[in-house]
Amino acid sequence: MSDKSIQEMEHELFLARQRIVKGKENAIFDEINVRQKVMSRTVADIQAIDDDIEHAKTEVKQEYEKSIAELKEISDKVKEQLNRFKTTKTTEKQ
Repeated sequence: MSDKSIQEMEHELFLARQRIVKGKENAIFDEINVRQKVMSRTVADIQAIDDDIEHAKTEVKQEYEKSIAELKEISDKVKEQLNRFKTTKTTEKQ
């Protein structure tokens, strides 16, 4: 296992974390924008917007869960590669 492969996996982990943070930021900005629009709409429009917000929350949650699963998968791969690397180094020393 080369250090470059480990670095690539660590970079993938970093990028996955960034996607989660960016997704949360986008969700916050989306909710702020929707709430500003609510102030100038009718009661019927407010219900439709609430439905849209719930739908957006569901989508964000699904994307978040997907990213968490990706992070776990990458993390498990990195751990596995590090263990192999350590085993190889230990074997080489003996």
